[in-house]
Amino acid sequence: MRRCVRETVPVPAWQCIRSVNMTRFIGIPATALVLALLSGCVTVGSPQPGTALVPRAGQTLVFGRVRLLSDGTEYRPWDPATQYGPQVYVALLRLGPRRVAPNPPLQEDGRFYWWLPPGDYAVIGNRHDVHAEHTSDAQMQDMRVLALLRVPEGGTAAYVGELVLELESVETNHRLQTTYEFGHEQVYDRRDEALVELHRLFGPLPDPPGASLMCAGPDLPGFDDPALFSHGRGLLDAGCAAR
Repeated sequence: MRRCVRETVPVPAWQCIRSVNMTRFIGIPATALVLALLSGCVTVGSPQPGTALVPRAGQTLVFGRVRLLSDGTEYRPWDPATQYGPQVYVALLRLGPRRVAPNPPLQEDGRFYWWLPPGDYAVIGNRHDVHAEHTSDAQMQDMRVLALLRVPEGGTAAYVGELVLELESVETNHRLQTTYEFGHEQVYDRRDEALVELHRLFGPLPDPPGASLMCAGPDLPGFDDPALFSHGRGLLDAGCAAR
């Protein structure tokens, strides 16, 4: 897999997620996936616990959490100690200047602290590890828009909510392996709890944090929507996060 680089050296986005032979995509309709092939790859910075947060020019620290539920049970696939259960691989797709950040850092309990430039993003996910060499073409294209995110400009940090992903178990084969499919997503505002954890890890903020809740729900565009970028921005402009 090619290493992610900053925007000074553009890299095809899907190559950043996995090294791919471009001929595998001949004949695929013009989808957001194909558009992503023309984009670049960026890394997402995350502060180290125990260090004070200092404002960064041109970036905002967005913080929140991703949780994964299936049949009433919570799973933590981002915890290295987790050896069973469903998996979800998360990435960020910037709307506009198309940039993909694969595997933005998530803590073991799904909390995240990401330094991002202001702008609009789609949180995208896949139930399959697109880094794996055995991953099929169909699995690589099984991407889903989980939420939309608008990173505000100004201020050191902004709370973006708790994104709860629900998976549905579909079948169990003779090897006792369960197949999962995406169910629905919802965003909750639990900023008081998130602020307590933020202060525990990094100490007091230099200025009060803002808030810009993620948007989730049935109105989100599909990853294969050719108008993903304009549709997503339109929803954010309409204040879908407030619904």
